[in-house]
Amino acid sequence: MDTQKIKDKINNVLLDLRRILKDSPWEKDIEDRANAISTQLDHPCVLTVAGMVKAGKSSFINAFLEGNYAAVSINETTATINFFCYDKNLNSVPDKQKPIQCVYCDEPPKWVSQNFLDSLQGNDVETLNKSMRINRLEFYLDNPALKGIRLVDTPGVGSVTPDDIHDSRTISFIQKLRDKHSHETVEHAETADALIYLISNDMAKEEDYKQITGFLKKFKSHSESESKGVLNNLLIIMGKADMNQKLFGSPEQAQQYLQDVSKQLLDKDICVQVAAVSAGMEAALKRLGKEKLQIMHQELQNMKPVYLKCILTNKEEFLKDSYYSPNTAFTSKIRSEFNDIPWSIVLCIARELYNEKDFDKAYEELERKSGFNLIREILKVKFFERKEQLRYMSQLCNLTDWVYDILYCNIPDRLNIIAARKRKIGEEASTKPQNSRQSLMDEYEELVTESKKYEYIKREIPEYYNKLTEIQRFIEQQHKYFDALNIVKKRPELFTDSERMELEKLFSSEFTTKDYQNLCRGALYWRSENDSDQEERKIFAKIMEDKYRDSLKNLRK
Repeated sequence: MDTQKIKDKINNVLLDLRRILKDSPWEKDIEDRANAISTQLDHPCVLTVAGMVKAGKSSFINAFLEGNYAAVSINETTATINFFCYDKNLNSVPDKQKPIQCVYCDEPPKWVSQNFLDSLQGNDVETLNKSMRINRLEFYLDNPALKGIRLVDTPGVGSVTPDDIHDSRTISFIQKLRDKHSHETVEHAETADALIYLISNDMAKEEDYKQITGFLKKFKSHSESESKGVLNNLLIIMGKADMNQKLFGSPEQAQQYLQDVSKQLLDKDICVQVAAVSAGMEAALKRLGKEKLQIMHQELQNMKPVYLKCILTNKEEFLKDSYYSPNTAFTSKIRSEFNDIPWSIVLCIARELYNEKDFDKAYEELERKSGFNLIREILKVKFFERKEQLRYMSQLCNLTDWVYDILYCNIPDRLNIIAARKRKIGEEASTKPQNSRQSLMDEYEELVTESKKYEYIKREIPEYYNKLTEIQRFIEQQHKYFDALNIVKKRPELFTDSERMELEKLFSSEFTTKDYQNLCRGALYWRSENDSDQEERKIFAKIMEDKYRDSLKNLRK
């Protein structure tokens, strides 16, 4: 997709809107918006992580960034908005001992250390007051995963006051912070270019669905235009998958469960992708490493079943030397590294390494249960490889909504007010002597001039509103083509060699009038494939038919 071409089109529309709205009530507004949008188009894509409190947002971010940046298992009332930004060689950080910038609500920002973050934990009034003054924390990381992306970690929604808090003043502070966090989470989600929404690993409660679907539909209304299909800038993740046996069971069982959740979350016109992760499993695999797990695999494969039953009773039994071979390479030192790993994770690892004789297959299954290899691939395809388009789309949606309001709300209201005032002037003038009507006539002329200006805007602006919606449709169409190419990559067995060669040419060539008949044949061929028994091929066929018709339309221009 030619991102520069899209950017130029948006900037050209902004120039025309500035011209049309000059000397109107919206002149300053369009100037401010045009300047902001032109700047924002070059800024990183904003990817916000939101969701229910305690759904595992911070654990997910730490596992994704492969570090310990977002505080985990902290008091939710003192959580903060965290920005994670790419900074090669940390050039923006003046003091490596203070690598985090604290941006306050009403004070200049300050560079702070980890000790400052630790001081934000607690339920006393002083700590709560300190948290209330903070707008956000900015982490600058030399992490290639953040190139072109600003990752925003939000406190979440659905917080509750801890049971052990009884002081009325403290409860009042907590309530204010909770309201602030909920408001900030919704605000950051609505203004995000793309959203990762984490939900509970067990969607059993009806109120959970109501709260989540309400939040997501609000995001949908802010982020997409008139298209129906996949919501390209939204991914739903079920965190803490290790605590749900349906997600940690067979691949088929997990996939079916995720599909069932997806069907319940949004309306019939929109499908949303749902995936599951276990940050605990991912952290354990990274911490232990493949070599130590292979040593554990060898030990468990040679272990007597009665001993295995004992070590799987609890962590204390698991760590005992008496169950292991005297000269085992799976030493007590290695086993001690399991101390800080949740028992449910240890249990899963041990069972998988015992049940599967082939270590590589066992490790592959543990990685599948972690979910992060799949999530990284999804994020790469869904967000990172089209981050500019997501950025442009969010800016377009905001601008299009604003132009729509002017065209169909503000101008009709103003014209109605003017018409009512003109009638009133006519009534007043009819009751006054001829020599007393001048001021009314002057006002009437001003209203006529003002009315002409609004009528001019009303005539001119639809052309540019249509141009904005055309750019949106173009980006959405490109998203579909991008998805189609990924189907070809992931499921090559669905296509013949000749089809793959044809598709490669279709997506990489400029066409001339000589190609007209071939394009017509291609459109008819893929139309006939819309009835395929294979769901993925059926989806692909519809996209291909649209692509051929789109190429034909461009050829006729």
